[in-house]
Amino acid sequence: MRLIVGSWITMRSILNMLSLLFLTLTITTQSQAQFTSTPFAPFSPPLSLTPDPIPSIDPVAAVVEEFAIRQVINTYPLAIDSKNFTALSLVFAKDAVADYGPGVGVLNGGQGIADGIEKS
Repeated sequence: MRLIVGSWITMRSILNMLSLLFLTLTITTQSQAQFTSTPFAPFSPPLSLTPDPIPSIDPVAAVVEEFAIRQVINTYPLAIDSKNFTALSLVFAKDAVADYGPGVGVLNGGQGIADGIEKS
């Protein structure tokens, strides 16, 4: 194999990269050996910590629900920035409660939240 190098700096860079690669491989191999040689007892969580089985979800319904969530998340900042308080009232549920601090206070319901933000 023939290697043509234009300058000493390039050759030194190649040697530095090779040493770094060797060091990385050495550290990785040593750390893997430590983990594989250490015996441990498998952890079995108590019955109360085991998760509920995942219910089967209709893939189409999951996509529709994800789209609806994304719409709400995207609508909020656009409604605030454009001062579109009608759109903002649709972001929140009818039983939503929002606390915007001492200046605005606690607001209830989608329309109430939109009205409170509009007045502030």
